[in-house]
Amino acid sequence: MDFFAFLLYIFNMKENIDIFKSFCRMVETEFSCKLCLHDYTGMLAHGELPHIHISECCTAFKKSVRRRHLLCTDFDQTKVHQKMLSLQRGFFKQCHCGILEAVFPVYCKGTLAGVIFAGPFAGGEAELTVPVTKITQHKFPSLDTPTRERLLATGELLASYLGNCCTPDFGTDRKGVIKDYLQHHASSYSASLEELSEKLGLSPARTSEAVKKIFNCSFSHLLNAERLRISKIYLDNTDYPMEIIARKAGFRDGTYFHRVFKRFNGVTPGEYRKKHSQIS
Repeated sequence: MDFFAFLLYIFNMKENIDIFKSFCRMVETEFSCKLCLHDYTGMLAHGELPHIHISECCTAFKKSVRRRHLLCTDFDQTKVHQKMLSLQRGFFKQCHCGILEAVFPVYCKGTLAGVIFAGPFAGGEAELTVPVTKITQHKFPSLDTPTRERLLATGELLASYLGNCCTPDFGTDRKGVIKDYLQHHASSYSASLEELSEKLGLSPARTSEAVKKIFNCSFSHLLNAERLRISKIYLDNTDYPMEIIARKAGFRDGTYFHRVFKRFNGVTPGEYRKKHSQIS
């Protein structure tokens, strides 16, 4: 049984994170790369993949270019994200260092929940490119056409598996629908009581009453609590600026994020990060 046939075999087995971990190790070995995960909902397999890019070129680039977040992070937040939404499949991108990475969107119940990056590879043909700002001095593996196609197919299988095994079943009662809505929409600016009411088939007023009866708090409280949960994952695992974390978690701006975070937690986001950050 060849490598890809074996991946198809385990994909059809019962989903669990142990299989996912083995899957990740096999992909990294087979393609001489590293995988990392950017999670938009905070519900994916945390602890199984790094949450930040880990290649030496990315590390060196971030240290040498002070405006790193306006280049690397903003690239992932804007152009890469837009490309994922338009293609809804795996593709290659070339970053400011001239490094090639494969990009695999992770969908949960039709919602873009995160992305898996595979790399780094030597620069080459890519569906998405930006001007090269700093040429890396490191040597990375190159990909011929058959290997590129095999990596894309394998990565899409990996992303699909992760999306399936990390999608909880909340049930179809009102409580389940509300929890499902918050998980998949809290990080979106458009999340609202009106949108939830359409999913429940109730008026906004009746929806507000249902939320208070089931959770003993308001919809806005639930929404902010879920957004803060997501923001803590980024504070723990990335060095993103506060403004970017605020946007990723669904807050309209960094100032409002700072105010809500302190009201809920008693400390500012910066104080929380100093105590809990996993970034050395």
